[in-house]
This record gives sequence, C-alpha cells and structure tokens, in this order.
Amino acid sequence: KELLNRIQNNLPKWIPQLKQFTEYIYQYFCNITSPNQQQVNWLLRCLDEMSLKFQLNAVDYLLINVSKKVASNHLQLVEWLQKNYFDSSNFNLLSHKAQEKLREWIGAVNYADFQHLVDLILKEIKLKQWEDNQLKKRRKFWADYSNRFQQLRILLPQSSLTAISNQYRGNVDRLEDDGSDTTEVCIFNFGEWIVVEFFRGRGSETRLFSNNDKNKQILFGESRVSVKRIRCLDGVRHDHVYLWQYYCREWLQDKEISTNPGTKPYTAPTSYQLEDRDRKFQKWKHEIEHLEQEAKDYCKQIGFCAT
Repeated sequence: KELLNRIQNNLPKWIPQLKQFTEYIYQYFCNITSPNQQQVNWLLRCLDEMSLKFQLNAVDYLLINVSKKVASNHLQLVEWLQKNYFDSSNFNLLSHKAQEKLREWIGAVNYADFQHLVDLILKEIKLKQWEDNQLKKRRKFWADYSNRFQQLRILLPQSSLTAISNQYRGNVDRLEDDGSDTTEVCIFNFGEWIVVEFFRGRGSETRLFSNNDKNKQILFGESRVSVKRIRCLDGVRHDHVYLWQYYCREWLQDKEISTNPGTKPYTAPTSYQLEDRDRKFQKWKHEIEHLEQEAKDYCKQIGFCAT
C-alpha cells in the first residue's frame, strides 16, 4: 500500500487491481511453513489496514489454517488476536471453529509460561524432595487443561524473584510476605472460574473462585496480594494429598472446567488406596482449617475485607 501511494500517478491501468492484494494476504501467509518475525509484523500491518468485514474473514481463515506451534512461536500475533478479538465483541463474529482455535492459542501461550516457571523453580531453587515431586505433578496435571487458560498471573515471593526473575520470560509480580510458608502462586482465569494454585508450603492447595468483578479485581488487579489475603476470600479448596489428581479432575469437571479433548481418564483408586488417602486427607483438612483461621485473624488485624 505504501508503494502504491508513492507511485500512484505513474501506474498502468491494470495496476490498481493490486490494491485488493492486502485483502487476501492472509492466504499467502498461511503457506509459509515457518514465518519469521518480519513476516508476522507484515501480516499484522495488513490486518490493521483491512475493513472489519475483510479482517474478520482473514482472522477466521488464519485461526483455522495456522498451526498452534506457529502461534506459540509468535506471541505478538496471539496478543494482537487477544486484544482485537478475544477481549472484544468481535469474538462473537468468528466461526465456532475459529473461536475454539483462538482459545487453544491463548491457552497454549499461558500454559507455556506456567510450565516455564515450574521448570525454572525446579532448576534454580533448592526444594525438599516431596516439594519437587509435587511441582512435577502440578505441571503434568495442568497440561491437560492447557487449552482453557484464558489469563495467567504469577506471584512470586522475594526469594524466588531473586533466584529466577532474570531468566523468566513472562511477567511476574511479587507476592506480599504475610508470614505464611514460602510458596509461589499461579492464578488461572478459566472463564467463569478463577483457579489459584499454591505451589508448596503447609496446606498446599488449589482454590476455586467465581469469576465475579470483586474476585477478578483482587486476584488479577491488585498489587498487594498474599497467601492469607487469598485464603480470606470466599472460595472452595481442594487438597494436594495422595491421589489428589483423580479427585481434583472430578471437582473441576463438576464446575464445567473440562480437560483438553483426547485426555486419557485416570484409573479409579482401589479401596486400599482410598483408605490411605483418607488418613492423609484428614490430616490436611485439620491443617488447612488452622491456616484459614490464621488468615482470617490476619485480615481482620490489617483491615482487609474480602466481601
């Protein structure tokens, strides 16, 4: 377009047909096996020049025909699509298949950030063996939900920030110290629900919150977030004791948070395993109730009201 504007007065009569080229540029982009950053920038400039009608057709075509791998390698493309479609009313104008693809792309990028964080913690921070094993299990568990990650916020204690912040490629915030056991916290937006994952420490758990304005503002918008503040919010919790993955998947499914298509089911536990889990669960339940009371006392003392 810039070239045509410069040479407009010297064009042969047939050249103006090239003005339509921008409207079909996305088809040529899809034929590039491994597009580079310059080509992605070129595509985005072309999309910005299109009318909404042609842009909508282009975005629909791109989402269906460009691989998730290409999208994951070019965050700028995913960010443009999230801003202009996923986070706007334009999302409803896409075909159902394109909507699902965009959810997958955004989920894949957010899960990759989560996975990268876990990998760095395992590599750079000296953990107890049981903490190390738990983190690896979390990474594997949430991989089955990678298509559902709409938004991710990562909160790190100062010790973890010092250890890995220079190597972590995504955005991180500092988790406020309130005297709780050291832990990293990940907050996932799954649409109607917000999931908070505590990585380690006593009472390590997953918490589920309704995605209402209050919870979203506190969990994604406020700068001062701590373990005890999170535990003071209304929400339901799930343990990380023996066999937690089997029951946590059922728990999430009850809230219509489903795994990725094609995910294999877990094997049902035996009666002996259930007895072993129950003993460990009762111990965890007693511990988490004690920690929750500590959190309520702390929030009352500092004047933090979660309601």
